[in-house]
Amino acid sequence: MALSLTLAGLSSCANMGNQDGGEGSESQAIVHRSFGPPSGDWLMHIDYSYNDEGELELAHSTLNTFQTASATEPESDGRLTIIERIYTVNADGELELLKQTIRDEATGEEVERGFHDPEVKHWMTMEEAEREKVIEMEAMRKMMEDL
Repeated sequence: MALSLTLAGLSSCANMGNQDGGEGSESQAIVHRSFGPPSGDWLMHIDYSYNDEGELELAHSTLNTFQTASATEPESDGRLTIIERIYTVNADGELELLKQTIRDEATGEEVERGFHDPEVKHWMTMEEAEREKVIEMEAMRKMMEDL
């Protein structure tokens, strides 16, 4: 299922699906989120992988942003930068950053740049993802009624 909405200056989309890992492996639920401001200054994509119990196991996020600054290469300020992150969930049920890569979109090379890092409330369970989807669908219905 795909959902797309613009609410309070933020565009978002959520897709849900299942993947079967094949014989002898566990299936997992995959949720993809995309969101960013209407200005297009940045766009965040997050893929969540949930286990059979509906608990988050892995998250992969990609932030594409023009809101960057570099002390060592000022000519790169404002160039499209891609920040990729991979998270796992620790024993306390909290997200733990495993890897972060910052690349210049034009060259593909890793760079050191500061960037606007939007605050994200991650969906730690499949139940939470489904609940948030319903909330967004209700907001969209209300918005359509107000038109």
